[in-house]
Amino acid sequence: RSQRLKSEKYSREIDKTNRDITQLQTMLKQLCQQRQSDVTKQAFYEKQVSTLTVELDEAHRQGRQYEVEKSKLNPNDIKKLQAQEIKISNYQNKVKSLTIQIKSYKDKLGQIRKLQSMHKED
Repeated sequence: RSQRLKSEKYSREIDKTNRDITQLQTMLKQLCQQRQSDVTKQAFYEKQVSTLTVELDEAHRQGRQYEVEKSKLNPNDIKKLQAQEIKISNYQNKVKSLTIQIKSYKDKLGQIRKLQSMHKED
């Protein structure tokens, strides 16, 4: 009877160890999938930041051009001045929007990099 109890005890321990191994394998698989997802997101956000930065530089160039055009206009030509002000306002709104988008993507990149550094520590 003692032999049977020992055998059952070892069987329970083996079962528990097997469950632990299965859980660890599942966790590792999830971590690998998360890492792959993070790498894909990181590449996407880096490309977006790069593209939007180029777009932002172009918007600034266009805005400077509008300012120069405005300075050359006749101060008495109210309609042309108003039209130019609208262009400049649109440019300023675009710059604000792009700046917010870039900041958002950079924040997301920061979060991904933070997670990656935590994974490296593990």
